[in-house]
Amino acid sequence: MSIKAKLWSIIFFIFIGATVAQISLYFTGKHIEEKIVSLDKAYHQNESLHKLFEEILTLKNAYSTILIDPSNSFAKNKMYLSAYQYIKSHENLIKDQNLKNLLDKFIQFTYEAVQNITPQNQQQYMQQSINFQLTVWQPFRQGFNKVLKESESLFKQKESDTLNYIRSAGIKLMISSLMALLVAIATFFVEKDIQSNINKLINVIQNITKSMRFDYLKTNKPELKGEFKDILDSLSKMLNEVDFSMNQIENVARNIARGNFQSRIDERELDGDLKTIAKAINESLSNFDSVFHRINDTLSEVAKGNLSVRIDSSNLEGDLKIIVDNMNKSLEKLNLIVNDIKNTLEGLAMGDMSVKIKEFAVGDMEKTQKLINDYIALIRSSMEALRKIMESSIMAGQ
Repeated sequence: MSIKAKLWSIIFFIFIGATVAQISLYFTGKHIEEKIVSLDKAYHQNESLHKLFEEILTLKNAYSTILIDPSNSFAKNKMYLSAYQYIKSHENLIKDQNLKNLLDKFIQFTYEAVQNITPQNQQQYMQQSINFQLTVWQPFRQGFNKVLKESESLFKQKESDTLNYIRSAGIKLMISSLMALLVAIATFFVEKDIQSNINKLINVIQNITKSMRFDYLKTNKPELKGEFKDILDSLSKMLNEVDFSMNQIENVARNIARGNFQSRIDERELDGDLKTIAKAINESLSNFDSVFHRINDTLSEVAKGNLSVRIDSSNLEGDLKIIVDNMNKSLEKLNLIVNDIKNTLEGLAMGDMSVKIKEFAVGDMEKTQKLINDYIALIRSSMEALRKIMESSIMAGQ
C-alpha cells in the first residue's frame, strides 16, 4: 500500500469512526431524553392522579365526619375546603368524561351537605348519603381505581421501555466505542508501519552520510514496500551513478598522476548533473592533452634547434593560456639570446674584437652570457697585449 493510500485510509477510518460515533451519540442521547421526558410525564401523571384520589378521599372523610358531627369546624374549614379547592383545580387530570361527571355530582352533593347540614336535618342528609354512595360514589370509586391502575401500568410500561432502551443504547455506545477502538488500533498500526519505513530510510541516509560510501546499498539495502521501496530504489540508482562516476574520476585521476592524459570518463551510463560534470572533466582533459601535445611538439622542435617555433594559445583560457604565453615568451627570449650569441661569435670569428652579447639574460643563460663576454674580453686583452709586444719588437729591431 502506498503512503498516500495509507494516509487516506487513516483519514477515512477517523472520519467514519467519528461520524458513526457522533451520529450514534446524537440519536441515542435524543431518544434517551425523549424516553426520560415521557417517563417523567407518566410518573407525574400517576403521582398527580394518586394525589387527586387522596384529596378526594380526604374530602369524603371530612364529609363523613361532618355528617356525624355537623359542629366539627376543623373537618369543615380545614379538611373539606382544602380538599375541595385542590380537587377543583386538578379535576382536569381525569380524561374520562363520565368519571368526571360522577366526580362533579359527588362534589356538588357533599358541598351542599357540608354547607347546609344541621343537627335538625342531619338524618335527612345521612339517608341521602346512603343512596348517593350507591349511585355515585361506588361507580366513581370503581372507575377511578381503574384509571389509577391504567396510569400505574402505563408508568411501569414506560419505565420498562426506558430501561430497555437505555440498555440497548449502552450496547450501541459499546459498539461505537469498539469501532472507535478499532479505528485507533488501525491508525496505530498504519502509523507504525509508516514510521518504521521512515526510520529505515533515515538510518540508511545517516549511515551513508557517516561512511560516505556510495556503494553502501549494494550490501546493506533494507526491505521496504510501496512508495518507500520506490524512494529507496531511486536513492540506490542515484548512489550507483555517483559511485560509478567517482570510480571513473578516480581512475582518470590515477592515470593523470602517471602522466596519461588519454583516459576519459564514460558518459553513456550517466544522466543529469553527473553527465554534465563528466563532460566538463573530459573537455578539461582534452584541453590538457591538446596543450601538452602542443608543448611536446614545440619542445621537440626546440630540441632540434628550431627556436622560432611557438605554441598557439588563441583558443586557450585561464592558467593554460598563462603557461603557454609564458613558455612562448621564454622561447622568444631564448631565441633572442641565442641569436645575439650567434651574431657575437660570428663577429668574433671575423676578427671584430669589439663585439659582445648585449641581450639581457638571467639564470644559467646569464652565466653563459658572462662567460662568453669575459672570454671575448680576455681575447681582446690578449690581442691588445700581443699587438703591443709586436709593436715593441718592431721598434727594437729598427
